[in-house]
Amino acid sequence: MARAPTARNNDLALESLFHLVTNQVGCSMAVLTRHRSGSEHPDVLAVSHMTEPLARGIAGSIHQAAASDEWRSETISLGCAHFEVEKEYLPEHVSNGGRITFFCQVEPTCFLALSVCQFASVEWSRGTLAAQEINGWVDTHLRLYWQLNQDRDRADALAKVLDLFDFGAFLLDPEGNIVFSNLRGQQLLEVGDGLRRMGHSLTATDFDNAVRLQTAIRHRSHNGN
Repeated sequence: MARAPTARNNDLALESLFHLVTNQVGCSMAVLTRHRSGSEHPDVLAVSHMTEPLARGIAGSIHQAAASDEWRSETISLGCAHFEVEKEYLPEHVSNGGRITFFCQVEPTCFLALSVCQFASVEWSRGTLAAQEINGWVDTHLRLYWQLNQDRDRADALAKVLDLFDFGAFLLDPEGNIVFSNLRGQQLLEVGDGLRRMGHSLTATDFDNAVRLQTAIRHRSHNGN
């Protein structure tokens, strides 16, 4: 049994990937799952136009098949199958249908599976051909998605560490706008203790230091830092 997704997908990049793949292959539903070696359950990361029971059923059947294959790194990059294992998760009025699954090995012991599905009659030969044509493109986008989430996890971990210190930390973009501030930095801005907000940026509370700070920001930005 797969773990239920924490929320419906709200990642615009992933929504676009779902939309493009379902349109290309001619299916209406999609689910992205993560499968790790040694893990008893897969993870349902995102779903589109699909019931959660069916998403969990698909994730479980993929996970079971991968486990029996001993998590070989040369796992097939594309798979097509009629609903068989997943039948118990189908709506009552559905008697047939199937899925096309794109596999992307993101780590030696972890892969992502993007499955697109359709009920009733489907021209699987045409859908399979279309899937083969975009398989490399989907693989690239799934790798980028994985890397982005890894980067976000590292950024979140760094933010939590900075919150442990009793000093203000700010990350500014080249225009001087605040990209990130830790909790102590937010408190300083709220009470105006030496620093205050200036639009989307920050400045010092007294004139001389404000000039020095803005000069330093502009200097660092012009140097590409």
